[in-house]
Amino acid sequence: MDRRRREPDSCAPPIESRARKATRTTPKCRIETPDGKVREGTFGWEDLYKDGQSLVPDGTVVTQWVEDDTLPTGKYTKQRQYTAPFALANREADYRVAWAFFEKKEQSDV
Repeated sequence: MDRRRREPDSCAPPIESRARKATRTTPKCRIETPDGKVREGTFGWEDLYKDGQSLVPDGTVVTQWVEDDTLPTGKYTKQRQYTAPFALANREADYRVAWAFFEKKEQSDV
């Protein structure tokens, strides 16, 4: 069993906010902006978001095709779509908010 941490797929909003470049194993993507411009190819997260700023306008649709081999019937191609704006997950900030909430609640219950 491979216990190495699996990286999130490129073109998808990542688990962490670090930059990601497309690699040779990155699935093919299509980026379609609201004005109808389409780019197809292999894109990474840094093609969509850099230095805390979105590089694509709100409403941009990122479509990704990945091969799925989880069904007993065999491999098939799965289509995923993501629409901008993307929210970056920040686990540490989320925990700070949660801890502050529960500490406040605990103090008010006493």
